Amino acid sequence: MRNLPNTLIPDSGQCRAWAYYLPQFHPTAENDAFWSPGYTEWTAVRQAKQLFSGHCLPNGPHPSLGFYDLRDAEVRNKQGILARDAGLEGFLIWHYWFEGRTVLDEVPQLILREEDPEFSFAFAWANESWTGRWHGFGGNINIYQNYGGAHDIDRHVDYLLPYFASVQYLKVDGKPVFVIYKPELITDLGFFIERFTERVVEAGFDGVFWVVQTDSADSWAVPSNGRVQIDALASLRLTPSCAVNLADDLNQPCYKPISEAYSYPATISATTDWTDREDILVIPTLVPNWDSTPRLGMNGRVYIGASPSTWSSHLNMVITTLLERPKNRRIAIIKSWNEWAEGNYLEPDELHGYSWLDATRSGLCRDKQEHVHG
Repeated sequence: MRNLPNTLIPDSGQCRAWAYYLPQFHPTAENDAFWSPGYTEWTAVRQAKQLFSGHCLPNGPHPSLGFYDLRDAEVRNKQGILARDAGLEGFLIWHYWFEGRTVLDEVPQLILREEDPEFSFAFAWANESWTGRWHGFGGNINIYQNYGGAHDIDRHVDYLLPYFASVQYLKVDGKPVFVIYKPELITDLGFFIERFTERVVEAGFDGVFWVVQTDSADSWAVPSNGRVQIDALASLRLTPSCAVNLADDLNQPCYKPISEAYSYPATISATTDWTDREDILVIPTLVPNWDSTPRLGMNGRVYIGASPSTWSSHLNMVITTLLERPKNRRIAIIKSWNEWAEGNYLEPDELHGYSWLDATRSGLCRDKQEHVHG
């Protein structure tokens, strides 16, 4: 672990940056039952194999963090310090709520109870059914995602209120941040947001800072009835539609085939338009790297050519665009901090060391470049 300052508050003159955070790095009863005893995200990472020439696997976490268990407060403290040093304000922890049933909530509970001093966060609700496809086990549904109406919304808010009240919880203008992964799955999004917000206001907050993820921020239609009060669109543009599949060029006879492979430099060069909208804030969602073959094998997707250097160029380009906006509209989301089984992370690794974080800092902390390597 390199010698880092105890705290580093990101420069408010730059922008606020948050990174998605996966809490699936400790054994759970659900994972034991659905996948295998002791299954965690590290299970897939340890089993990863090289599938084509030049494929950057196997790879794993840098020894300074190792194959950690997120129930360890020291690990979470290190993550928080690393994130702050790289210019991140905090994490967007994936939140799993299934009509009153919570999954992977042990780590958030520990964060709240132990008041991790370096760990700032908000929740991103992964509001879809929990299926086997995310782990390479087909489309079998293990936990259905249903929307139970007003009663379920009230229970959901009651569960979240202690987190919202925490000084660690990310807020915008006093409003707790809450991200919805797939808003289109909620049958009556207007009623959900209206009821949810009312309950949060009744608890003494100024409201909720609503963020919904979309891959088409330019075409998202804000309903005219006024019920869907969304504050921001998290625009994720890194999609196959803007890249050429290179998989056939990689499927040499001596290597296992892979179904999807794209050029990272070519893809990000096609994602240069992060235009804000007058009626709603557009938050760029940036992807430093992606290789889901550890989790999905030959059915995974790889972005070839992703490196700390290409990530630095991409991030700096987007931050330059954000700095043209008013200060209160400068927010970026990075996907992700620690999605190791999807090759989508900023944490230090065996192959690149701290370079992903150094590249992130170069974009987010342009006037604060000093840090000490150990």
